[in-house]
Amino acid sequence: MKPSIRVEILDHQREVIIHAATIKIFEQVVERGFPVFGEVAISHRVLDKLEELAIAFIDERESARVHVQFMGVAGSTDVITFEHGELLICPAVAQRQAEEHSEPLTRELLRYMVHGLLHLAGYEDSSEERKKLMENVQEGMVYALWNSAVWE
Repeated sequence: MKPSIRVEILDHQREVIIHAATIKIFEQVVERGFPVFGEVAISHRVLDKLEELAIAFIDERESARVHVQFMGVAGSTDVITFEHGELLICPAVAQRQAEEHSEPLTRELLRYMVHGLLHLAGYEDSSEERKKLMENVQEGMVYALWNSAVWE
């Protein structure tokens, strides 16, 4: 697996304010943490091919459109992962989840980035057993990455 990757995050939504400085922190945290995904990977099939990771923050309408188009599921969702190294994240969904669980929005957004990268590392959440394994790895990584950064 590549020891590093270039991460670009673009904000294509206006529902939730995400400051440019926060986006830069996300880029740095994911770039620095990328090698760990190789260490926990179930499969390197996708990770080894990635040249860069593109993350786009999208609004709920776009999330719902892409969700039904590519996954056949109606309604917006938290994160959609494409094997070519693109993650689509809906901050409006993250904001609701963060409030529901008394979490900072930035940690919930980081959780979605980790979740998407774990899909690229071969994890699936299609069954209860697989979902539990993925969540255990995910939460350990969120904890480590969250504590490795200085957040606004």
